[in-house]
Amino acid sequence: MSIAELKVGEIGQVIDVAQLDESFRRRLADMGLNQGKRVKIQQKLPFAGPCILECEGIQLGLRHDDAQRIKVRVD
Repeated sequence: MSIAELKVGEIGQVIDVAQLDESFRRRLADMGLNQGKRVKIQQKLPFAGPCILECEGIQLGLRHDDAQRIKVRVD
């Protein structure tokens, strides 16, 4: 399952970020989003718009395409 498939309020644990570009993966890691972290979906915009998620108290906005490339396991 990907982050884009989570529903608002749902929590998942990141299990794979390998499909992302290396520089983008490093940027996300700098902000605290990497394997093993728990994320919660705060808001999803319609028509495959960006989603807002929370990871360790930090809110991040991800494009739908990027959110589809991050695999999570639902808790």
